[in-house]
Amino acid sequence: NPQYIRVHEVAWTDTSHGRVVASALPDAPLENGAYRISAPSGLTRQVWLTFNPIDIDPANYHGMIRIESPVANAEFPVLLNVYPFTLADEPALHLGGWDYVDCGGHRGVTPENRAALIEHLKEHYVDSPWATNCVIPKGEHDATGAMTAPPDTARFDEWVSLWPNAAQYCIFAAVGSRFLDFPMGTPEFDKAVGDWTRFWAEHAERKSIAPEKLALLVVDEPHSNEQDAVILAWAKAIHATGTGVRVWEDPTYRDMNEANPEMIAECDVLCPNRPIFLRAGQAYRDYFIAERARGATLEFYSCSGPARLLDPYAYYRLQAWTCWQYDAEAMYFWAFGDNSGASSWNEYMLNRNGYTPQFLDPKSVTTAKQMEAVREGVEDYEYFLMLRDAIAQAEARGAADEAVVAAKTLLDDAPLRVLEVGTSDSLMWDAAINRLLADQVRKEILDALLALREVSE
Repeated sequence: NPQYIRVHEVAWTDTSHGRVVASALPDAPLENGAYRISAPSGLTRQVWLTFNPIDIDPANYHGMIRIESPVANAEFPVLLNVYPFTLADEPALHLGGWDYVDCGGHRGVTPENRAALIEHLKEHYVDSPWATNCVIPKGEHDATGAMTAPPDTARFDEWVSLWPNAAQYCIFAAVGSRFLDFPMGTPEFDKAVGDWTRFWAEHAERKSIAPEKLALLVVDEPHSNEQDAVILAWAKAIHATGTGVRVWEDPTYRDMNEANPEMIAECDVLCPNRPIFLRAGQAYRDYFIAERARGATLEFYSCSGPARLLDPYAYYRLQAWTCWQYDAEAMYFWAFGDNSGASSWNEYMLNRNGYTPQFLDPKSVTTAKQMEAVREGVEDYEYFLMLRDAIAQAEARGAADEAVVAAKTLLDDAPLRVLEVGTSDSLMWDAAINRLLADQVRKEILDALLALREVSE
């Protein structure tokens, strides 16, 4: 059996809502060169194969799945077509999910599963880890707000050491209307926030991390002008330092015209909730498009639940397609570490929704269809980038034949074609939608890339 193929025995599990799902993808046990699959009496059992052909030559490979059982034997042919293209080692679309592995771990992250979770997330392209504010303590300040004793950096240092090659370091600052005893709107507040920001920017630089890679979520999901006022006060003080530390916000107003425009203008990153974004009218979407045009970075996040009933395709995979459609640079899911404090394998014990797209228990991490869909989405985004770059290269050489025209049409039309059919109002798994289009478009892109290569040669 080729080393680049993984065999998964799909596990049936119940949910806290009494809906049985086939989501978990544990590795099938290997015994004497064969994979053992158990099918309980009266039930079907799915078997999933994961192909990761990194070190093999482009070609058509023919194989066979052979099933042997006491009842009957069967064989199924497999054709693997490896194209002469390679995905980037570091995808362009950034990915995170409030993993909160800092300070020993939070929510469902434990000392026993933390290392496995971090490795699992890196394997699925997570490059934007999240930490709680325990990694950025405030230090000591005098009556003017000036820092007199620096904060302890041990927790920050330990956290970033877990993610040495992260594209950005996101921190939920979880602030209020004061910095220590200094109320916002006072010179002492501005001085204290400024000194604190400068300290952490300079410390990040000492760790070879550009301050621009630090993204602070000041107030989570703001939806009132009172929250806007807090964000505005902190953002102004942070930006006044000129360090480059970014202010990251995820407003959840249903009507963005109700948000304080001055606060919005102070945000370096705006990350709307994708389900809200999809269900809102065009005016809502145009608001964020206009903010992106004025210079804000646009990203998307989702935080619906329970995770096990959300559609791996529409909710998890196609979020990357929405990012491509609206020129968003990153996406996030709540939350890679939130299993409601219990094992994902026994949702009867949950006291609220579980949100992990993988199966997380205190000692182990097992991938699931939802998490695999997240990775597929990041790779889908790369397919579009490859096609866009190939078109640009062909046009730079003066090519203008049918292959170039067809490729440009595909790049323009395919995302909308998939998103129009591939999303439902609920984004739940039981919605009746066509889940084949994304893979069909992938094949079309690969064929277009081959045609463009022939034009270039």
